Amino acid sequence: MAYIGKKPAAAALVSSDITDGIISTAKIATDAITEAKIADDAVLSAHMGAGDFTFPSGSLILGTSGKGIDFSAHGQASGMSSELLDDYEEGTFTGTIGAGTFSFSQNTGYYRKIGDLVYVQIYMVIDEYTSGSRVNIIGLPYTSRNDNSNGRYPVSVARIDNMNISSVAIFPFVHANGASIGCDGMTSSASSTTNNLQIWTDDTTLSFGGCYLAAS
Repeated sequence: MAYIGKKPAAAALVSSDITDGIISTAKIATDAITEAKIADDAVLSAHMGAGDFTFPSGSLILGTSGKGIDFSAHGQASGMSSELLDDYEEGTFTGTIGAGTFSFSQNTGYYRKIGDLVYVQIYMVIDEYTSGSRVNIIGLPYTSRNDNSNGRYPVSVARIDNMNISSVAIFPFVHANGASIGCDGMTSSASSTTNNLQIWTDDTTLSFGGCYLAAS
């Protein structure tokens, strides 16, 4: 009689242990199958039964870049280009405002990347501004996609204090094909939108958050 792995007591396989080609896990020793026991081409395709698949411990690890979870069995919209969820990442980034002389008390950002969608959030507090660019926050974790040369990814802004200019509205965005946030807006004296406001000075405080599509 055949066994799988080390022979536990009364572990002989009988017909009742096998249902629809599946062997009861109670008949498989804990060290029955290891990487050394499986040749490179031993398993070409595996199909689970109708139930769910549960990992008792550990994680599902994808060994090849570009692979992931395929949702092609679901319905698709007419403009669908991919149904493969192939990336997830989370971490921090350091925001700054380009070349110049300044100091921060807050400039750590946080991000989540799911597929090519990147969510970022950062709270910026400048203690002292001396020189350099007053326009962009640089240092986003991924360069954005460039679907259109004039395209931008709108994000939100909150907690605005002590800006360099007087404004009644701010419209922040992630630049296309870039890793920076800029701000258009309405100054208190303007009748139309002003591009690339120079917002930073001593004690400027801004909080940004939003999503953009990564180039890769």
